[in-house]
Amino acid sequence: MSRQGLRSGHAERIERIGFYIDGFNFYHGLRAKGWARYRWLDYRALIDRFVRDGQRVELAKYFTTRVTDVESRQRQDRYLQALGVRGGLDLIEGKFEMRSKQCGECGKWFKRPQEKYTDVNIATHLLLDALDDQVDTVAVITADSDLLPALTAVTARFARRFVLIDPPRRHSDELAKLADAHLHVPENWLRQCQLPDPVEYLNRKSKVRHVYKPDGWR
Repeated sequence: MSRQGLRSGHAERIERIGFYIDGFNFYHGLRAKGWARYRWLDYRALIDRFVRDGQRVELAKYFTTRVTDVESRQRQDRYLQALGVRGGLDLIEGKFEMRSKQCGECGKWFKRPQEKYTDVNIATHLLLDALDDQVDTVAVITADSDLLPALTAVTARFARRFVLIDPPRRHSDELAKLADAHLHVPENWLRQCQLPDPVEYLNRKSKVRHVYKPDGWR
C-alpha cells in the first residue's frame, strides 16, 4: 500500500497521528536485512515522510532499552544522545533483566539478559493516549504480535485507526489483519533520513558540542 494509506478521508479536520516506534524491533530488522549502514537513523525525519496534507504528528514515541554489553552500550548511548539533540521524539525506556536459561544441547543453566517492558510500555501508551483522546490514528512501527490485544482495544473500544508500518525484514500477519492500512519503509527513505555526522548542539554554557556516529556504524 502506498503513502495514501495514512489518509482517513476526513478533510474537514486535521487528523492527529501518534507514532509508536519499537526501537529494538527496527534495529534488528535493519541488521537482518543487511541495512546496518542505516542505523544512524533520524526517526523523526522518517515518520514525517508518512504524513500527508490534513494530518499532523501529534505524538512521536521511541521505545527502547539500554543494552548491557559495555561497547554496545556506548554506541547506543551516543545514538540516543543524537536523537535527543535532534528532538521531536519522546524516549521511553524499558530495562534488561538477567534470566535463567537452559542450554538445549548440554542441559546446563546459565544467565542471559532479557529485554523487559518494551511491549508493555508501548501497549500502555497506546491505551492511555487513546483514552485521553490524544490521537485519531495510531501508526505503530513494529512486528510484535504481543501488541495485538492493546491494538484491538484501541481500534474497537476507542475507534482509533491503526496503521501498521513494518520494520525491515519483520512482519506480523496478526497485526496486518487488524490494521486499517499496512505500510513499508522504502530503502531510499532510510538513506535520505540519516542524522548528520556529527550532530551539533549547544551545551548549557552555549558552547558548541558534537555527537559523532560510532565508528562501528560507519
